[in-house]
Amino acid sequence: MQENILIECQDKLKQAKRDFDEFVYLVSHDLKAPIRAITNLAGWIEEDLGNEIPADVKHNMQLLRDRSHRLEKMLEAILLLSRIPRTDLEIKAIAISDFIQNISAAFEDENIKIKNESDLPTITTYHQKLKTVLEQLLKNAIIHANSLPIEITVKGQVQAEFLQISIADNGPGIEAHQKDRIFNIFFTGNGLEGNKNIGAGLTLVKHILDFVGGNIELQKQVAIGSTFLINWPLNITQKP
Repeated sequence: MQENILIECQDKLKQAKRDFDEFVYLVSHDLKAPIRAITNLAGWIEEDLGNEIPADVKHNMQLLRDRSHRLEKMLEAILLLSRIPRTDLEIKAIAISDFIQNISAAFEDENIKIKNESDLPTITTYHQKLKTVLEQLLKNAIIHANSLPIEITVKGQVQAEFLQISIADNGPGIEAHQKDRIFNIFFTGNGLEGNKNIGAGLTLVKHILDFVGGNIELQKQVAIGSTFLINWPLNITQKP
């Protein structure tokens, strides 16, 4: 009897998760059309007013477009979070140090310097999910920088059953009263890109690590710079 009750509860839980995923997808997907319509309407109103548009009205129209774009990005972030258990599930062998180097190279320019000090083995894992985690942590360091040049150091080691990767930056750091909120979705801080940051990157990272059986922690949060440490499982069991 108890076994039947357990199976029934598990089935109900699976159905509830499916219903929730469908709800999130519908909300995120179906709201995009009216948001884009608002953005288009703002542009059409400006065109109708032509050169006679007052400066304050023009400013408000730009604010309307900016807020609409921001809302669209927020919906996209919710959709990405809901897809974590269902997407990027291919597992393959990757040479981690070279993998990190290739990802870092895509961000570097004259104002962004990324030092790769990792010497890590080849592992078989969810390569796209790991790529997303590393990209989001690098983006987070860049977005929240408050001066140039931006300097980021990536280190790695094998510790027990985990691949440990730290990403340290020379930014403003994170104040103590904010450290418990940084993984909350849509929590933002000030940086070079201002309101272009919607505060979803670290949330996405944490959810991916929860999915694969890893974790993330903020090691340093004051003075100059922040250091995030991720623990990524060396052995991944592919999930159905």
